[in-house]
Amino acid sequence: MVAAVSSRALGFSSSTIEPCPTPPGIFVLGRTVAPCIMNAARTQSTLPKPVGLFGHRFRQASGEFFDDGAGHLIGLRFVPTRFRPPLPARSPRDLSAISKEYSMSMTMTGFISLRQVPRRLCRAVWETIPSPVRQTPLMFRAGRYIYRKFTRNTVRLQTHYTHFMRNPPLLSVIEALASQFPRDAQVKIASIGCSTGAELYSVLYAIRRVRDDLRLTAYGADISDTVVEVARRGIYHPDVPAAQGSAYAAGRAEVASVDVSSLSELLQPLPDGSLRVRDWLRQDITWLTADATDDSLQDLLGRQDFLLANNFMGPMEDPLAERCLRNMIRLVAPGGYLFVDGIDLDVKTRVLKASGLRPVLTSQEEIWASEGARGGWPWLRWGREPLNRSEADWAIRYSIIFHLGDR
Repeated sequence: MVAAVSSRALGFSSSTIEPCPTPPGIFVLGRTVAPCIMNAARTQSTLPKPVGLFGHRFRQASGEFFDDGAGHLIGLRFVPTRFRPPLPARSPRDLSAISKEYSMSMTMTGFISLRQVPRRLCRAVWETIPSPVRQTPLMFRAGRYIYRKFTRNTVRLQTHYTHFMRNPPLLSVIEALASQFPRDAQVKIASIGCSTGAELYSVLYAIRRVRDDLRLTAYGADISDTVVEVARRGIYHPDVPAAQGSAYAAGRAEVASVDVSSLSELLQPLPDGSLRVRDWLRQDITWLTADATDDSLQDLLGRQDFLLANNFMGPMEDPLAERCLRNMIRLVAPGGYLFVDGIDLDVKTRVLKASGLRPVLTSQEEIWASEGARGGWPWLRWGREPLNRSEADWAIRYSIIFHLGDR
């Protein structure tokens, strides 16, 4: 659901939410929404427009809020005051009218809940079906229909979500691929949409612990200069997202407290309780602010032996995602590897079929199943479609690693 509201009209201050100020200003809230906030939002909104089985869309110039499709508010985006005219002073008559509208919104709340009933019932029934049954061809086709018809075009919310050692099977394959390079070879690595740097640092750690002779040159690029600076510093706090105050929602913390001990070779504890990437991993990295869709990116970075393009194209509209993926392909050197995940599978399959890159099937199933956070398909847009080898293009559709010819 998307609702457009004014922060003043809602009647709560930034002290009641976790601020992530950006232009246009995203505020990340908790899992559930107090009814008074939802009602106040709807009071200031247009009448709801149904969006499939997944809620409603409300529009107003002052901002938006987002939920996860299940009535859980996950973020607010307000247009800053400097971009919109100030609200007029409220007269007693205005306040009386708002009060009446607020009361009427209770009825609207019931209407919204009713509209969500089919979706909730369908998902509840789906989740009671045993896993072996859901994996049958008939149920897979039903899930594909649900995703394409009702889920695919729900709210596309970009975040800086990342964490260290995110996909261990993928990192193991990267180690194996790096081991194939000649001794003392020059290897170029770039992470596009690098966020706060956890992915690139994890890949460099994986390679250097098996091939410390390789001469690595690395680039990390992101559209947000705030997260690029975080990545450059390489300092993180357990259980606290480092991307606070950046262009998009911060997502989860890069490091969880329970994982600190297992990351001791990668992260050095500091006296204030924070963690810093060890010096030997921070060498020979260039961090820069850049747009992944910019055609001049190849001139800026050159072609790469390992090109990481993960988890930032999914929220893009299809034409932009296609353009961006083609731009990523141009950055792969002959004999190099493209790593691409978190993108619409139809878009990925369509572009890569015509690209000349070939899927690397090593540990394909383990890599595809590794991230528990990608559950919820077909009801969540970021849910991982089950690997189905009966699909005509399964090798491309369910692969994350692609190889471009020989050097």
